[in-house]
Amino acid sequence: MLQPVGTQGRLIDAAVIAMRQGTPINRLLTVRTMALENTDVQSRFGRKTLAEDVQAFLELLRKWLVAHGVRCVFIWAREWGRTHGEHLHLGFHLGDELDSSFAEQCARWFAEQAKVKSPAKAVIAESVLGVWQVKYCLRGGKAGPQIAAYIGKDEPEFTCTAWGKRKPNFEKRNCWHTETEGLIMGLPRHIYRHGTSRNISPTSPTGKAILALTTDEERLIGVFDRLPF
Repeated sequence: MLQPVGTQGRLIDAAVIAMRQGTPINRLLTVRTMALENTDVQSRFGRKTLAEDVQAFLELLRKWLVAHGVRCVFIWAREWGRTHGEHLHLGFHLGDELDSSFAEQCARWFAEQAKVKSPAKAVIAESVLGVWQVKYCLRGGKAGPQIAAYIGKDEPEFTCTAWGKRKPNFEKRNCWHTETEGLIMGLPRHIYRHGTSRNISPTSPTGKAILALTTDEERLIGVFDRLPF
């Protein structure tokens, strides 16, 4: 089950809004969602479905950011891969001074300690068995919109008409990363398959006003450069 058509564009637009507001998406957290069902962390999540576990985690993240004086902005999507199964990609804003604290919190949330040091320069911290990983998003002068394009890669590159004819999906803004189709356990109507924090929603009056002042290049419309990931 791939992302609905238009997903990648909405995530990119949300990242543009966050950047324009001075809180760019500059961190990428990846979590194997099986960790949310681990018996050691069920007391923190313990919902009936993975979709509800993700919902609970997003609320914990929001509270942690607010408690540390950080404006809570994030974009996210759940996807499935043959190697790691279902996992969550989440882009958010965080200051450098809180990287260590956030890594320690991830170790507590997911009951898996961080490695002493990661060999990859872009990796801030990752767990011993690879359940979670936090990376920098700013590479080569790139920022949130490129991260959003990566997170939204599971939007299909082609769609089918009612007559079964295959046609390109022109709403997908970047096709460098191919989709990873697989089973996602969720709620009806794609709820908790992808989303953004409300304060950077592209459909809000504030979001629409900001996007009206941006260029197509900022929104990656018609831009198909290779992404730095």
